[in-house]
Amino acid sequence: MVSKLWKNGWVCGLSAVGALMAATTPSFGTLLLDLRIAGGAKTLQATQVGQVIPLEVYAVVNGADTTNNERFQSVQGSFVDTITGSGAVIGNFTAPPNANAAIGTARVIAPWNASPQGGKSQQVIGTGPGLDVGTPNVTTAGYNALDAVFFRAGSPTSTGVANGAVGDEPDAPALAGKNFFSGSTATFLLGTVNWTVTSLPNAGTTTLSFIPQQEGNAISSTAAIWTEDSTTALKDPTNGTIQVSGVTVTAVPEPASVGLLGLAGLGLLARRRRA
Repeated sequence: MVSKLWKNGWVCGLSAVGALMAATTPSFGTLLLDLRIAGGAKTLQATQVGQVIPLEVYAVVNGADTTNNERFQSVQGSFVDTITGSGAVIGNFTAPPNANAAIGTARVIAPWNASPQGGKSQQVIGTGPGLDVGTPNVTTAGYNALDAVFFRAGSPTSTGVANGAVGDEPDAPALAGKNFFSGSTATFLLGTVNWTVTSLPNAGTTTLSFIPQQEGNAISSTAAIWTEDSTTALKDPTNGTIQVSGVTVTAVPEPASVGLLGLAGLGLLARRRRA
């Protein structure tokens, strides 16, 4: 599920993020901020309150040629949830294993820890009722860069996990291979965060995503930096395109609801037989 939200510096308000998360194909010449369930899944049915969903956020740089020459440097933003329909699953973004509480909630993985910020746990304006990680950022007055999540390398890099850049991480062997090139696309694991279920109704859809930082209705030129193809010219939200892809969470129907559906089906069969 991908939504093309930001291009040439302008962005719609967060209250519309859920409605704009429409299925599209990531295009060449973009930076995709891709939130995934650990292991790569994009959808999940929540089964119980207290369930912890481990999440990983990736920067995926799509070039226009077929050479492995894309690089990534930085992005700042927020982990948020948006709700579609009533009765959706509610939860809080929480700290994952090996997170550094001194820098915030989310875990920042090397080499994107040159200026690490794990973000502040609080509700972002225009999102679901649970706790997000980042800064209220729909209005200029609510923007606070120190509350944001910040992933940054010292310079645009294609180094990453596969090349041993996380040797100082306590779980480096488990991270190996999560940064890779495929044709003209470079994929970089930036960090991790958990989402913990706090309420489990049985209707509606919750979308979890990592969105680039905005101030008012515009995103600053320093919110993300990357390069595409062989050029050394830096891309940013004023001269490039950012896409967002989130994780969809729904609830497993309660046993009582499943039972009612079964009874309704039996009733239909009985009526057909009598007919």
